[in-house]
Amino acid sequence: MEPDATPTSHDLRFPDDVSIWSVEYERLALEVNAETRSVIEGHERDRDAEIERHRVAGADLESTAEHRILEANQTLDRAVATIGRQHQEARAEAENVMKIDRDLILREAIDRQNAAKAAIEEATWLAETVYEANEDRPRLEYEESRSELAKSREDFQELERRMVRESRRYLQRRPRRPEAPETLPADPETTLRLELATAREVVERFRRIPIAILYRGPIFVPPLMASVGFGAGLGWWLDPSAKSAQIGAAIGLGAFVLIYLVGYVFATKAVRSGWRAFHRAEGLILLAFDAVERDAGDRRQREETSLVVTRDRELEEAKEKFKPRIGDAKRKALDRIRKLEKAAPSRLAELDRDFDEKLAKARVDCEQAIDFARRAREDGVAEESRRHETRMSEAQREFTVRIAAQRTSWITNAPVLSSRLTTAIEFVEARFPPLNSDRAANWIPPTEPPRGIPFGNLSYRRTALEPEVRTALGLDGDDRLEFPLPAALGLPSRASMSIVVDEKSRDRGLATLRSIMLRILLAVPPGKAQFTLLDPVGLGENFAGFMHLEDERPGLVGERIWTERGQIEQRLVNLTETMETVIQKYLRNEFESIEAYNEVAGEIAEPYRFLVISDFPQGFSEEAVRRLTSVLRSGPRCGVFTLLLHEAKAAMPETFDPSVLVETSLQLRLDEGRTVYEVPGLSELPLTLDDAPTDARLIDLVKDVGRAAAEAGKVEVPFETIAPACAEDFWSRSATEEIRIPLGRSGASRLQDLVLGRGTAQHALIAGKTGSGKSTLLHALITNLACYRV
Repeated sequence: MEPDATPTSHDLRFPDDVSIWSVEYERLALEVNAETRSVIEGHERDRDAEIERHRVAGADLESTAEHRILEANQTLDRAVATIGRQHQEARAEAENVMKIDRDLILREAIDRQNAAKAAIEEATWLAETVYEANEDRPRLEYEESRSELAKSREDFQELERRMVRESRRYLQRRPRRPEAPETLPADPETTLRLELATAREVVERFRRIPIAILYRGPIFVPPLMASVGFGAGLGWWLDPSAKSAQIGAAIGLGAFVLIYLVGYVFATKAVRSGWRAFHRAEGLILLAFDAVERDAGDRRQREETSLVVTRDRELEEAKEKFKPRIGDAKRKALDRIRKLEKAAPSRLAELDRDFDEKLAKARVDCEQAIDFARRAREDGVAEESRRHETRMSEAQREFTVRIAAQRTSWITNAPVLSSRLTTAIEFVEARFPPLNSDRAANWIPPTEPPRGIPFGNLSYRRTALEPEVRTALGLDGDDRLEFPLPAALGLPSRASMSIVVDEKSRDRGLATLRSIMLRILLAVPPGKAQFTLLDPVGLGENFAGFMHLEDERPGLVGERIWTERGQIEQRLVNLTETMETVIQKYLRNEFESIEAYNEVAGEIAEPYRFLVISDFPQGFSEEAVRRLTSVLRSGPRCGVFTLLLHEAKAAMPETFDPSVLVETSLQLRLDEGRTVYEVPGLSELPLTLDDAPTDARLIDLVKDVGRAAAEAGKVEVPFETIAPACAEDFWSRSATEEIRIPLGRSGASRLQDLVLGRGTAQHALIAGKTGSGKSTLLHALITNLACYRV
């Protein structure tokens, strides 16, 4: 903690600064005491812990070394046992593997022999099955061929019969059959099919021989009759007589017979030609029949012989292929077993060598581990000794630095904090003498409001450092602080107060309330503090002495002290409306608080307004309670503060939240002879309230304040405020549409204008009592008209 330099009285904030500085001083002492004790105890603990740690580290190093040596020997024993066991297991496994391989080889040989035998059996079965499946096929094919051949014979015979029938119809005889040819083409079946087709074509042509058709049945009768008739007619034409006709008919008949006989000769030739073609095909067909039947028999015999030969050949091939495998499998198995038995001793010897190498490596590893453990112990002991010496030196340096830091913190901060508290005390003593003292009687009006308004003193007693701590820090003497610390309201935002009393302390609370009101009047510039007094129980008696203000300067306390429910509600309505005006007209979003506004407003600064209430909540309606809550919450920003007294046992209205008083007001509690200033950091300090002024002193001081307020109420605004700011502004305005004339200030940063000529605003009435400034207003009006208008 490094506080800034001691502030001036103008920078003081009551009661926050006083509370913070007293708490900081107390906290500084507690922190230095606690931190110093902690440093001392921590240093002793660290030192003892380091010594113990050094001892334990040495013991750990020795124990670790012994443990590692023991572990190395145990590891060697386990390794020897493990290697021996693994060696025996490897030998047994190698022998077992050899036995398994031998059995596997034998089983594989037997499996191969069985597979070869099975292959022979399968080939035999397959050959027999194929032979049996095809054994009847040649016979069936032979029978089928003979059946087709018989059908072809029947077809040929039918053709021959048709040729005979047609010859008879032609009145011809069948010629003698010529001798059959001796040879046949190489393909009898094809020859048979072709010649049968040829015979069918011959038969079809034979049925349609043109000239032979004339001799088919009685077809010759019509030509005969025509010929006889033609001859008779010709004879009759030559000689019309019966005899000529008969001769002509005989000639016609003879001519017909001659023609018929000649035609018959030609028909006979045509029929014989047809039979020759048929006989040629017939000879080939008959030879083909015999050849096809003979070939079918030969083919049957060949196929039956081929099936038997194929079966026998496949059986022989299977035996030749698979029988050698049976002997070969046995021979190869014996060769593999001999190689396996030959390699076994070499494998066992290799296992023995591996066993010896692993055993030697385990012994070397054990010796190295023991060596490493001994070296690690020696190195660790040396390193731990260096670390211990370094840590002891560092601990001593840290202790020295931390003690020096605590000493610096105390000798740097304690005087500053005590000086700050002293400044607050000196400020209150210089600015606020006791109300009944001669200094108070010679009151001089202040020019600016103070940061705090005291109403009592807190007995501040603090013991700074403990003897042990002072000795450790190298400090002499005692830093005990004993002085009266001011208890005060804080302007501009902490000036509201709630006084809680019991039945016995009510009068003392009212006296305190009056003392605070008088302090406010004496502390702020005259006229800058206005009161609204509510006394529903005392009917105005509790604040009657302050009505002398109204005699000197009306408006400071209002025309009366308000006691009735309706009056109280109306006063709160007026006060909240004033707050609304201040917020909407003056503060807006331009100023954070009334204090910031007043700094800019200067001579037209707004006054502080104090709502003083006794015996709350007597006389308060629900609406009054609601408006009081608004005043408590929003009033400080507008410069409206509340001084309220209520009994602890008084029942609060249901619509009122008592926590609002705690949040917005300083709390002063008077009960059972105790006075408690409930401000964090100050509530435990005994509080002595200022002595209440006598009635005579109250009247005198109130009148002095009233007269000073009346004098200070004469506010003068320099003409430069409303005059044109520069040469360019002179005669810069026109009266064509309106007349706007600056008259004075309105708020902190605006001017108040008189506006005529807009709408119906054509006239103005100026009224006031004698000396109120009517003439001055008219002078300003005329002068500004001359300055701004052409």
